[in-house]
Formats: sequence, structure tokens, C-alpha cells
Amino acid sequence: MPTDLAQRLAQAVLQCVRDSHTAWLAGDTQAALDCLDRALGLNPAQPDALRCQKGMIVLALGDWAQGWPLFELRWKLRGAAWHPAERACAAPRWQGTEPLEGRAILLHNEHGLGDGIMLARLARQLAARGARVLLEVQPALVELMRGLAGVSQVLPTGSAVTGFDFHCPLFSLPAALELRPQAVPDAGGYLRGDPARAAQWRSLLGERRRPRVGLAWSGQAANGNDRWRSIALEALTAALPEGIDYLGLQQQVRDTDVPALQAHPALRHFGPALHSMADTAALCEQVDLVVSVDTSVAHLAGALGKPVWILLPNPPLDFRWMLAGESTPWYDSARLLRQGPDRRWEPVLQRLRGELAAWAE
Repeated sequence: MPTDLAQRLAQAVLQCVRDSHTAWLAGDTQAALDCLDRALGLNPAQPDALRCQKGMIVLALGDWAQGWPLFELRWKLRGAAWHPAERACAAPRWQGTEPLEGRAILLHNEHGLGDGIMLARLARQLAARGARVLLEVQPALVELMRGLAGVSQVLPTGSAVTGFDFHCPLFSLPAALELRPQAVPDAGGYLRGDPARAAQWRSLLGERRRPRVGLAWSGQAANGNDRWRSIALEALTAALPEGIDYLGLQQQVRDTDVPALQAHPALRHFGPALHSMADTAALCEQVDLVVSVDTSVAHLAGALGKPVWILLPNPPLDFRWMLAGESTPWYDSARLLRQGPDRRWEPVLQRLRGELAAWAE
């Protein structure tokens, strides 16, 4: 192909991708898909990125039958945001059809803490097929996951593991298991806090005199989408009604949020005591309701079966929350409070204030 023609083709594909993103932000998912299909029709040199992007959109629309296989193309997208770090394994990757009876399989988390919490429930599906399941997760999740049904051994990321017949990244399990929105297992909760830690928190917190709400208002600042999902603590505390005891459920408080924390004594912060997600889980079990942005605490609360209100930007940062509605197939106890088309937090926080006051009554 002549160089100038190849350049024009590449520019046309890039414009289609930009148009797709613009349509996605505007809430026009059909136009976003049409732009990606148009780009694919131009016969680009690297179509996998376009197909993977299309997969994430159709997953958000609830078409998991088409979406999960397309999302598997992320393994070919080196350098992209959704390209995971591949784990070196001598054993083959489990594709969903190989018999597991009497076999050992290593499951490993390829993304963040919340992803690991959300997807680890699927280990029980493999154990039910006769597998001995080894689960490798970040060190912060190890203690929490040791009580997970269906898992024989929990290991920290980077362990020298031997003696397994298959391996599978956690985010590849939905495709291998042909997971569908109406059949997500254990949506009612599948994790439990450590009783000893829970007793320690009960003693520290003292007698319960008012309703307790746990709060998580920011995620990892290094996340490329953090500016959309995190909320300034000053804005959140301004929306909190009186008559409720508020507990911080996140380990770190950003420097910019420290003044707001100091100015709101009704919000008790225990960051230095939260050494792992097991500590956070035990504290989470002491509250009546969790209010969280889209971060690992939201997944933890849902996995514990704890009522949780999740504050979501518009559009949501990834496909798991889909595009509309207050419920999610992942967690029965979750309620989704979404931004409107204006993409502003103020209306969401005004609504939160009113509904928290009504809930507390």
C-alpha cells in the first residue's frame, strides 16, 4: 500500500476512534459502536484494539455473550490501559472446556484490588468441577481471601508456585465460564470478616448510639481515571447530614483532604490501623451502610453482603456497572447512584444528603 494512502487510512481510523469516544461520553452507545465498526471496516493494521474496545461497550450494554470473548483480546494490546501484565506459567491457560476433576488450577489477579475481590467468587465454580484451586492475589488481599469458599490455598503475587495443571487470569474466568448477567454467582455475599478483628473494632468503637455509615471517597491517585471517580472530601462532608456516626474506610487520606477531615470531627478515620483489606473488612462489618466511590471498598462491601451505595461518574469508568439503573448483577446489596448527563457530582451529593437523612430516620 502506498505510504500516503496508508497514512490517510490510519488517520481515518483514528478519527473513527475519537468519534466513538465522543459518542460514548455523550451517552450515545449505538453511535460509539457504529464508529468502531466503521473503523474496523477500513481494514486497520491492528484490529484487535478496536474489537476489544467494542467488547467493553457491549459488556456495558449487558451483552456478555459477545462481550467477554472480545474482551479477551486485551492480551494482544501491549501498552494499552487494559493490557494486563502476563504471568509466566508453564501450565496451559484454562479455556473453560478442559476437565478439572482431580486437577489443580492457579488463578491470578491481573488488575486492582477491587477486581480481585469481585472475581475471586468464581473460584467456587471451579472447585465444584473437582479442581483444587490456588489463588494468587496482591498481599493486601491474602488474609481476606483465606476464608473464601472453594479456594485451597491463597498466595501473594509473585510467589514461586508449582504443581498446578492449568492457570487462568481472574478476568478471563467470565469468558471461560460463559458468565451472564442473570447468573452471577454469590451476588448476596461470599466473604466474611475475621471474628477476632471484628471484636477488636467493636471494643475500639464503643457502644453504638447512632446509625453508622462507612465512607470511601477516593481511590488510587495513580489511576488514569481517578479525576472522574474520586470526590474531594470537603464536597462529601458538606453533603453529610447530622445524626449519623461516620467512619472512614480507606487507608490513605490525600494531603488535599486533610483539612476537611480535621474540620469534620464526626468522621472518624482509622487509616494507620488498616494494614490490609482484612482489617478494612472487619471495620466495614461494624457499619450499617457503606457509601463509596468506584474503588475497592465498594467491592469489599458488596462481597461482604453489606448495604453499599456506590457513587458513579457518567459514563461509568468501566463496563462492570453497565449504563443505567440502580442495581448491579455483581452485588445484591449494592445501589448505584449515578451522575446525570451533566457529569457533575453536586446533584448526586444533594441526593445523597436527602436519602441518608431519610435512611437514618
